[in-house]
Amino acid sequence: MDIKTLKYFLEICKYGSFSKAAKNLYISQQGLSKSISTLEKEIDVPLFYRNSNGSELTKYGEYLKDKAISIVYQFDILTEGIKE
Repeated sequence: MDIKTLKYFLEICKYGSFSKAAKNLYISQQGLSKSISTLEKEIDVPLFYRNSNGSELTKYGEYLKDKAISIVYQFDILTEGIKE
């Protein structure tokens, strides 16, 4: 798990769709799906229910979202502090 993957995960949460998140991130939907699939295998839980209308978070996804928001925020503060 790395910060880039957490940011990808949060984009999907924001848009509720892999395709919309991929478009906003300027990456392919396949690349985004692979990143999330790798993350799910790494932590051994499903993060999304995928359906024709988009994606919904599982209870594990909800938990990760709550934690990832804080982690990404702290990381962004850290990198901005270093740049200053």
